Amino acid sequence: MVGNDRYAVEVGRRIRVRRKELKMSQEELAHLIGLETKQAVSKIELGQRNIRQQLVVRLAKVLDVDPLYILAVDYDEADD
Repeated sequence: MVGNDRYAVEVGRRIRVRRKELKMSQEELAHLIGLETKQAVSKIELGQRNIRQQLVVRLAKVLDVDPLYILAVDYDEADD
């Protein structure tokens, strides 16, 4: 995923919204998904950092969501 485009921004928004729903800090999320700093999470949430498949899986587990949610895939589109 390339940073700073609409898709990356939407992925980051979904991560931020879910993190806040869980009352989790960026620092806590970074620790739980194996990133070194909260700045790395901030860049993801702003759509400025690439996310690899492995990180999507870890995010989904920690945030207790389907990986397709993180990838900004509408469930109706995924069924087609």
